[in-house]
This record gives sequence, C-alpha cells and structure tokens, in this order.
Amino acid sequence: MKKPVLILAPMAGFTDAPFRLLARRCGADFAVTEMVSSVATVYKDKKTAALAKLPSGDTPTAIQLFGHDPKIMAKAAEMLASGYYTGNVSQVAPAAIDVNMGCPVKKIAGSGDGSALMSSPALCGDIVAAMKEALDPYGIPVTVKIRAGADTAHMNAPQVAKICADAGAAA
Repeated sequence: MKKPVLILAPMAGFTDAPFRLLARRCGADFAVTEMVSSVATVYKDKKTAALAKLPSGDTPTAIQLFGHDPKIMAKAAEMLASGYYTGNVSQVAPAAIDVNMGCPVKKIAGSGDGSALMSSPALCGDIVAAMKEALDPYGIPVTVKIRAGADTAHMNAPQVAKICADAGAAA
C-alpha cells in the first residue's frame, strides 16, 4: 500500500518556517507558507520577506501569494522564484507559487484579494497567466487555492478552476 501524502495547509499566523520544519519531523511531505502579500513583496517589506524565506530542509514548499493586480502578482512571483528578495536569500527554491483566491477574511477580501477574486473569473485567469509567464524561466508552477465561490450566492468554483487551468495553473 502506498504511503499517503501529508500536506501542511497554509494557516495565517502559524505556518512559518519553524512550524513547517516541525511538521516535517512529524511526517508532512509538502507544505504551504502562510499568505505573503504581493504588494509588500514588491515594495520590499522586510517582515513579508521573512514569511516567504525557505530554509534548508523545508522542501517541497509552495509560497502562497495574495493580491489582485496581475503585474504586481507576476513581479512578486518572479522575486520569490529567484530566491532573492529584500535581502533574504532562500536556501531552497519554492516547489510552486500558490495564488490565494480563497481567504474570506474581511481584511483580505475587502481589498479585492483572496476570495473576492472569484467574483471576477477573467481577472483570476489574467493573474494566473501573468504569473505563469513570469515563473516559466524558473520552472516553477503556479497553483491556485479557491473556495466554492466568492459567497454563497455565487458558487462558481468550476468556472474559476477551468479559467485558471486554461491560463496555465498546474493545480
């Protein structure tokens, strides 16, 4: 029987590097960082850079990025893929850059990020396409975390998933 793959899901305020390394000792095969702001990454915020830093032994790990501007998301993804941003140098490359299109928290969705993106399926596709183009030279895939919909009145996960897949999302 094949061993199940154990994935440490992203949890804001919890899945920092020390926690991920501890989870690996307990059997986690794959991990995702807590949310990293695309805007803060591009504008070189030091606290944000520390959230995205991947230490030795923390692999494979996806860096989860949030934002709503395709150009900024692509630039932030490229910075994170290079491993060098705001003076931090990751010791390992990310396994993927994951787009957060699922967080419903008012602070995130209220700014047009997270689950609010699902209200604009075309924008979801534009973000994925821009990020894929930026990440292709690094061989790092784009993945997407979605919800059933932006809210209970707008359940459009199949539509958003198809648009993201057509734009180049690997998962």
